Amino acid sequence: DSGRRVDLNSDKLFVYYNLKSYELNYFLNGGSMEGSQKETVKFTTPLADFDRAASRKGFTFAGWYADPDLTTKFDFAGTTMPAANLALYAKWEPIVYHVKAIVGDDVVIPDGQSVDFYVNYGKPVEGTSFEAAARPGYELDGWYLSDAEGNPADPYQFGVALNEGTRGFVTENGEQVLYITPKWAQNPDAFTVSYDVN
Repeated sequence: DSGRRVDLNSDKLFVYYNLKSYELNYFLNGGSMEGSQKETVKFTTPLADFDRAASRKGFTFAGWYADPDLTTKFDFAGTTMPAANLALYAKWEPIVYHVKAIVGDDVVIPDGQSVDFYVNYGKPVEGTSFEAAARPGYELDGWYLSDAEGNPADPYQFGVALNEGTRGFVTENGEQVLYITPKWAQNPDAFTVSYDVN
């Protein structure tokens, strides 16, 4: 009845409305992810289920951040969709490998080469200094993969990029560690034989 007046004291009023939707954008910064990089999400929707996994070769995914400078990590569990578009940015940490050269105290490695150092994913262990290692009375017979005690196993080839397919890695304290050690052969020219004729 179009002429009926509404009595606010006795009649019930029902108000219906539709929540607006906004864009949730994922900026991968060189990585990749399954599914779309853009979601359409209704205002006030909890975002706990929108924490997507991402991957990038040579890097570990360090989470989503609320700013391009990657200073503020985004809290999915405690956030609902705002009344505006939302941008999230992937942070990446480079994968690094820990290389330890097990050598004796009498071994000299030139050029100040450290025997305990880190190498980024996809980069090689440069062998120039290691292949020039010296030990009094011995000749270098090559470098080998080893255990932490320096027991040699298979020959090690310098100049080959380190990655997930590299043989010889062991896991220690959450790190991927590569042990290498030299083999030595006695140099007969380094010894002098003297005879006592008395």
